[in-house]
Amino acid sequence: MRTKLKTMLAMFTLVFALAAGSAQAASPVMDYWSYIYNNDSYLEAEAYTSYEGCDGEWWECQLYQAGVEMTVYEDNVQIWNSMDVSDSGSSWAVVSTIWSIPVDSSKAYRSTAYHWSEGSYFSWGTTTTSSF
Repeated sequence: MRTKLKTMLAMFTLVFALAAGSAQAASPVMDYWSYIYNNDSYLEAEAYTSYEGCDGEWWECQLYQAGVEMTVYEDNVQIWNSMDVSDSGSSWAVVSTIWSIPVDSSKAYRSTAYHWSEGSYFSWGTTTTSSF
């Protein structure tokens, strides 16, 4: 009886370990982009992140948070930064600056945007860049 109980416990542990391993393999399906350009002598910059679901089982798709943070530089000096985090009821985040920063044509502009999402069994992030 004791041997049978130990065998059943070992099998249960193995099945649980295999299930947990496959859960951790979930990958989020993400949509993301960023851009920066000169719009009639004003800097226009925008970054977006959207969580579209998981490539696994429904229980792997529990999203905690999606976000984006964008920083804009003028001649390598930070001039603007903004972050948006969606953590309840929404699966997307967006930041933008439109018609608020005049462009100096003698200077170079670039942006970096970090996009991320967190869920029950996944963590994802990537960086995009743009310049003019």
